[in-house]
Amino acid sequence: MILLELTEKEAEAVQKLMKIGWLNSNYGYEEKAQITNLLNSVTEKMTEAQKPKKDRLITAKEFLHIMSLTKDQYHLLPLNLHISDKPVEEKDLKHISFANALLMWLNGNSILKKLVKFDYTDKSAQYEITEE
Repeated sequence: MILLELTEKEAEAVQKLMKIGWLNSNYGYEEKAQITNLLNSVTEKMTEAQKPKKDRLITAKEFLHIMSLTKDQYHLLPLNLHISDKPVEEKDLKHISFANALLMWLNGNSILKKLVKFDYTDKSAQYEITEE
């Protein structure tokens, strides 16, 4: 996936250029139909991206739910937690549990386009190798 940040004028210019470019070509009917569908898809995505985003306010009830999830997540975190193979200090566990609870709430309410989660790596089953 490619993310472009275009101004409204830039987006309109790209849409016009895309349509002009293939109209003057020697494509057959089926190829033109496929290109038309792709152009319509791109145009829809660009139009959707230009729409102003709506705010989603967290209510007091939802905030209390997130805080409850935070406490639950804190008790589930191991003391030797690693994220992406990097150790997490014990003092940071409360922040990790809050971030994880917030992500769970965002994912559960379909606010994010993709599911987001931490890359936990479990080091508890690994043993130190000692040389003899």
